[in-house]
Amino acid sequence: MVQNMKSLTPKKVALAIGVSESSMKRWCDQGLIETTRTSGGHRRLLKPSVIEFIREQKYRLLDPQSIGLPESTSAVEIPVQDASQQLHEHLLRADLHGSRTLIVGQYLAGRSFGQLFDEIIAPAFAKIGDKWECGDIEVYHERRACEICLTVLREMRDLVPEADSSAPLAIGGAPENDPYEMPSIMVDLVLKQKGWRTVTLGSRIPMQSFTHAVGEFKPNLVWFSVSHLENAERFLAEYQSFNQSLAPAIWVVVGGRALQDQIRRQMSFSAYCDNMQQLESFATKARTSTNTV
Repeated sequence: MVQNMKSLTPKKVALAIGVSESSMKRWCDQGLIETTRTSGGHRRLLKPSVIEFIREQKYRLLDPQSIGLPESTSAVEIPVQDASQQLHEHLLRADLHGSRTLIVGQYLAGRSFGQLFDEIIAPAFAKIGDKWECGDIEVYHERRACEICLTVLREMRDLVPEADSSAPLAIGGAPENDPYEMPSIMVDLVLKQKGWRTVTLGSRIPMQSFTHAVGEFKPNLVWFSVSHLENAERFLAEYQSFNQSLAPAIWVVVGGRALQDQIRRQMSFSAYCDNMQQLESFATKARTSTNTV
């Protein structure tokens, strides 16, 4: 698994990417990678900053375990079709290690979360869905694949730098009777990567609870991931009431396969995102706009 090492020594990072310890210390002192000091004056590197350094500088991993990453993790970009097919096979075999090393490796290779989710993970699950519809696999195969992917995505939260306290805040989740967690975790990671502070409320959240969360957290943005609706008419009425209660400055972002055209036409929102790369684009613009207010 991805080990939750909060800080790393320059020596361990140097071993991971195959450079000298002296070079790593020099880069720390030059400000190329965020560095803190212990009470004894020793350099320490925050793990998310190390990950960003590897992604930006395109370093290959020679010893991933030295920085708490799974053995055989490779920061080498492979074609999305190949990556998606490999992930599809790992998920069907219930291969957590293979799924983890592939997803983490493609992130380290420089892909954004939006690219990772839209171009690798989504097609892998689409193939699983097709096989289930054709009767080639059982429903438990799909559920098991979801649990494997959820495990990996939750672990990846520790690889993304935390935004500072002045960054805008986004909260969100899935509405009542919607059990799907993965879309909201993906939204959370996309927004974190774009410099937002985030609070994921979870799945099956009643609209009244969303209202209370807005009052407690005072967010700049609220997201709704809607993969399943049992009563569209009730959802629309509650959503409209919720939306009207919001301050005009709060962004509202919605998405999900359950929001078909006839439902969306009856909703007010700041943005509807068909995929995670659209969310990336909106998050960048909204953050810039929020910072200039």
